[in-house]
Amino acid sequence: MPEFFTSAQVAEYWNAALQYEGDKPIYTADEIQKYRDGSDPVNYPNTDWHDLVYKTAFQQTHNVNVNGGNETARYMASVGYQGQDGIIDNFNKNQYNMRLNLDMNPMKNMEANFSLAYTQQRINSPVGAYDTGDVAQILRLLNRISPMVVGQYDDGTYGAVSDGNPLAWIQEGGTQNLKNHNLLAIGSLKYTFIPGLSLKAQVAYKLYMEDKDKYSKRIQYNPSYAQGTTAKEITNISYDRITADITPEYKKSFGNHNLNLLAGFHSELYTYKKTYAYRKGFPNNSLPDINAGSASTAKAEGYNQQLAMISWFGRINYDYAGKYLFEANIRHDGSSRFSKDNRWGTFPSVSAGWRISEEGFFDGLREKVNNLKIRASWGKLGNQEILDGNGNSSYYPAISIMTLGKDYVLGNSLASGAHTYYAVNSNLKWEETTSWGAAVDVALLDKITFTAEYYNKTTSGILMKMNTGAIYALDSYWANLAKIRNSGVELSVNYNDQFGKVGFNFGGNVAFNKNRVLDIGTNEYEYVTGIDNYTAVNWVGHPMNSIYAYQTAGIFNDPEEMAKWPEYAFTTKERRLGDVKYVDTNKDGKITPDDRTIQGSTDPKVAFGFHIGLNYRNFDLVAFFQGAAGVSRIISEGRGGLSASTSKPNALWLDSWTPENTNAEYPRLATPNADINTEQSDIWVPNASYLRMKDLQIGYTFPKALLSKVGISRLRLYYSGQNLFTITGMLKGWDPEAPAGRGNAFPQTVVNSVGVNLTF
Repeated sequence: MPEFFTSAQVAEYWNAALQYEGDKPIYTADEIQKYRDGSDPVNYPNTDWHDLVYKTAFQQTHNVNVNGGNETARYMASVGYQGQDGIIDNFNKNQYNMRLNLDMNPMKNMEANFSLAYTQQRINSPVGAYDTGDVAQILRLLNRISPMVVGQYDDGTYGAVSDGNPLAWIQEGGTQNLKNHNLLAIGSLKYTFIPGLSLKAQVAYKLYMEDKDKYSKRIQYNPSYAQGTTAKEITNISYDRITADITPEYKKSFGNHNLNLLAGFHSELYTYKKTYAYRKGFPNNSLPDINAGSASTAKAEGYNQQLAMISWFGRINYDYAGKYLFEANIRHDGSSRFSKDNRWGTFPSVSAGWRISEEGFFDGLREKVNNLKIRASWGKLGNQEILDGNGNSSYYPAISIMTLGKDYVLGNSLASGAHTYYAVNSNLKWEETTSWGAAVDVALLDKITFTAEYYNKTTSGILMKMNTGAIYALDSYWANLAKIRNSGVELSVNYNDQFGKVGFNFGGNVAFNKNRVLDIGTNEYEYVTGIDNYTAVNWVGHPMNSIYAYQTAGIFNDPEEMAKWPEYAFTTKERRLGDVKYVDTNKDGKITPDDRTIQGSTDPKVAFGFHIGLNYRNFDLVAFFQGAAGVSRIISEGRGGLSASTSKPNALWLDSWTPENTNAEYPRLATPNADINTEQSDIWVPNASYLRMKDLQIGYTFPKALLSKVGISRLRLYYSGQNLFTITGMLKGWDPEAPAGRGNAFPQTVVNSVGVNLTF
């Protein structure tokens, strides 16, 4: 968790900022001392909001598996439960899961398989006082509200700022109850006509149902301040997907020649349904039934959508003596998303390999070099998925859709009507990714395996929204606009060895990726909007999600230099010593938004992970680490501004510029009316490279000789730890894996758990 200013520090810095800006201080030395010593916590509090709200939580996981059968029928069944409390009150999750697998041979040459998996989740969480908010509001305010605000008084009332009080939201506010069901059933039947020739038919059904019930409450923090609206919001979502596959397959070996032919037909039908209801104006906070809300505020929405796909595919596998390998694939896919003229896309791929270690001339090296293989591939893939900015899928982008809600004058009265809302692009087609690559696989001394692979992927015709002109009657439409290339190298290595009674293994992988925007339609760039101003940009010739910010050259310490520095045309606020020196990158004699440049990317250039494993007698240990490099994040809130009532600067701002601390790392803390240092600049774009221990597990397996006496097949005790430590260049208190924004992402939690694996 980050460390923040105390109330005394906020008061001191607020006084200094006011005085430096020509205003009178508002806190006396006596008041600052009371904040510091805690002698009057009601009137001069020093609230540690994280300590007040966050807590250690408990979670549990239980699973039971049963399996058995004979040559004709085999089964496996499992049931499980996971209960998890949140690190804030009134936040919890309960999950139940069940699985059943059946494998049968009902007659000669016939195989039948059936699997059923079901999961139910219930997630309960508190929500903020706004009827449009969720738990993210609570997390954001926890990171912002001043320590000068009382959490809760002895009489049960609350201190509050204009935004509210996160503790009150948790204890007295509304709740969101989310319940979902996941069901997946798969059945298949395979018949072998003659050796090597078979036909398989498979049907799968997936069902997802979600019921979200949110009740927001009006909160009376204290006698003088209340906030929020009592409102009820119910959202029901369901979707199901039915797929069917028929795949004939032929396998045959002719001496050293091995052939595998596969053909197939695939179809699927996806149906999505959403129903939404809303009311506000409830008489009090104790009547959550939606009928208790005011009928005049009622809203109701609902719709059904369908998506269908058909695919024909084929595959040829051939190898000669396991030395020369070849594979060719082709798919012919059709999607109902596109018009009939562009509905189908054809996507071929080929790959080939040569196992050099199987050649006769390699015999003398095979004991040391167990395997040496080179391979190459080329192929095309298609994508028809279209997501809007809210993560919702668009099912009918190529046809005109009518929208209700437009009234027309007929005679002397208004009549309900419908209209076309979106523009339509009937030329919309499949997005295509063409990729090629080459790799080498090596195995040494029966202990080491190593793979190096180069890849080059170019995605063209990327499905994006195209804005229409301001005078055009219809809204934006979908088009095949952008082109992006990703290329890079992936390396992986594994090492296994035994040193006496100690077993050791190590495995790691690293990926170096170069991403470039090659085309973005009619524009050279497009902004990727964030919560607080523009946060990133997609620009031709630069990586996706590049950070667009001012370049800086330090902090003003010299009055003459500051007077000669180019004018800050983006603000009318007075420039002072201690402010940021923004760079005039385009050399036009003034600092404007046009001087912003690319300052890194939110996507890493390097991603890596590795694990270390040890075992000794009955003890075992595995540690897994992951990390990234060449990645930046954007701090969009709390970047140098100071407000006595609504902000608690991170403790790292203690190294802010003051007349006595002119070599500070950060600019002066300033009041909102005078601050010019919060513009998105490289100061607020820290290096987010990191190394994190994601998981550590230590276990002990009891000897079988001891367990057999009590009828137990296997018994293992273990400890598991997650997110135990992180090494990062990120600003202290910010998670390098969290998205850029306003500090409302749920924090990474350290999880310590113990468990038992028991098999009878």
